Amino acid sequence: MFKIEAMRRKAQLVSVGQFRSSDVKMPEYDDGAVFAIFRKFDPDRNYFLEWQDFQECLESCPELKLTKEESLTITLLADMNSDGRLDYQEFMKHFKDIVYFLKYHNEL
Repeated sequence: MFKIEAMRRKAQLVSVGQFRSSDVKMPEYDDGAVFAIFRKFDPDRNYFLEWQDFQECLESCPELKLTKEESLTITLLADMNSDGRLDYQEFMKHFKDIVYFLKYHNEL
């Protein structure tokens, strides 16, 4: 998905107008529902999830409609401070941008 040749072809599609950002189909979800699922996977209520728990959290949210590959990519990208775990604020701060980036490249 992120190989150099694939990125070059995607850039060409965008530059000639064959693909527009409005073509991206974003999942519709409620931040409250995502928070509820996050809390479900955080039984000790410390507002942190380890990577594997976070990935399972994403996969269990039906509104997001993410594949295993997408949830793994989001998990890796969402750990902005590289401490190996994700807190809710870190997650929600960049979540929409990360999902858009991922869906944008998948649509291309």
